[in-house]
Amino acid sequence: MSVEHKKVKMKHNKKVLLISPQDNFSIIGLKYIHYYLLKNNYQSHLLLMPNIDQNDLVALEELRKFISELQPIFIGISLMSHEFTSAREINIFLKRNFPAIPIIWGGIYPTIATEACLQFTDFVCIGEGEKTILAFANAISKGFDTKNICNLAYLDNNKQAVKNPLNPYIENLDELPFCDHFITNSFVREDNGCIKKVDNKIFRKYSRYTGKIKDIITSRGCPFSCTYCCTNFLNKLYETKKVRKRSVENVILELENDIKKSPIIDAIYFHDENFICRSKDEIKKFCKLYKNKVGIPFSVSITPRIAKDEIMALLKEAGLTWIRIGLQSGSDRVCKEIYKRNSLRQDFLDCAKYANKLNIGIYCDVILDNPFEQEYEQLETIKTLIEAPKPLYLQLYSLKAYHGTELYEKIERELPGNLLAAPEKDYLLIKKNTLNILTRLAAICPKRMMIALVKMYKKDHENIFFKLFLLFFKILSLCVFEPIVYYRFLYKSQGSSIRKTLMVIPIYFKQVWSRYRMQFKKI
Repeated sequence: MSVEHKKVKMKHNKKVLLISPQDNFSIIGLKYIHYYLLKNNYQSHLLLMPNIDQNDLVALEELRKFISELQPIFIGISLMSHEFTSAREINIFLKRNFPAIPIIWGGIYPTIATEACLQFTDFVCIGEGEKTILAFANAISKGFDTKNICNLAYLDNNKQAVKNPLNPYIENLDELPFCDHFITNSFVREDNGCIKKVDNKIFRKYSRYTGKIKDIITSRGCPFSCTYCCTNFLNKLYETKKVRKRSVENVILELENDIKKSPIIDAIYFHDENFICRSKDEIKKFCKLYKNKVGIPFSVSITPRIAKDEIMALLKEAGLTWIRIGLQSGSDRVCKEIYKRNSLRQDFLDCAKYANKLNIGIYCDVILDNPFEQEYEQLETIKTLIEAPKPLYLQLYSLKAYHGTELYEKIERELPGNLLAAPEKDYLLIKKNTLNILTRLAAICPKRMMIALVKMYKKDHENIFFKLFLLFFKILSLCVFEPIVYYRFLYKSQGSSIRKTLMVIPIYFKQVWSRYRMQFKKI
């Protein structure tokens, strides 16, 4: 083939490969990139590559064949921090086998740890990626220079990181394409290593909640800037805390279209940082249109401080079944001084109690393993969970410090060398100490039982009788109380209907079971 013919062939090739190391299709950020490229006439292909490493020879050979046949003009990899190792392994393999194909990383971890990522990849997309990835695709397909594209980072000839200026945030989110529930041109690396085009069966297997819950995001940004959150870094990067919102009509239209395409959808989960960061009139408009045109159960994330009773009542009437709210710590000092979080203990309790009154299920986040939190402050968290209305679906996180956040800088200053910032740290693996065990039990065990257990702990937590009681309650919780809590949570979220509860158990079982097993894993 002549050199001229190769240039013509490259010019007409508009195939792109996007890879996620995640283990399920809840990849909203990468889906937006995928559909943005499709909208602009690129043949984007999305590949899920969970749990890959250099020893997985079958999967790597399948990947080599897949790319050889596809011949993409570039490969994009989207990752979060805990997926860094997998992304690195994929990248090493790709550069060894396809050295001429440019590779670009994007997502929150490449944004906050750009220099670390550039040790392995050709380019990094910093921040919001739609405009950047389209400009990058246009440059590659036409043979133009990529070095001046906004948001792009790369290493110069001296191996120094170059970071180009940022594009402004996309103000009108209605300009972005809808993301289908069942992803067009999607593929997955199966457990046997084979790469297969996604069909309905495979989609259900690799989707959270067996594919019956649609993920959607209706806004970008957060008005708060908690020190542990990646939004803290992004607010500083873009020098704004502005929340950009899609129009209510745009959101409803996407939901209507997707439900028609995918009748499997039984519920909606809104992934917004704070779904109720809208005016009361906007919420009223959303509730009216949602109830009339969508009409299936949904759930949202809410910051307790801004969760007004009237707003929650409107959402409940429209179909709200459960809310995700953050306690993070029962200590107001930790929330205010360490996390700079504009939501305190009483805000959480007030929000949880009103949600319980409305028969809304409560999914609660708590952060553990905080080196700045004192023993008495974690006991305040335990006390708060004991007081909170039940059932309470508890999600515990081990504190992780993300590069560029205020918390990361505080740890670097005061606790240098602390492993809280290690990219491979799994924020779902909690230390197996007594206070952490008590924290989990506080959301599960009966109130009187927990009060007695905490009293014994305070008196003498090294006492053999306390340790025996704790072991007994832990086993009782695992075998009896915890399964009951999961059932009661679903029962409440389904309007106290046994029939509906039994119908949704298969949807949630896989996700609940994976979280249940996490407490047995070793750190």
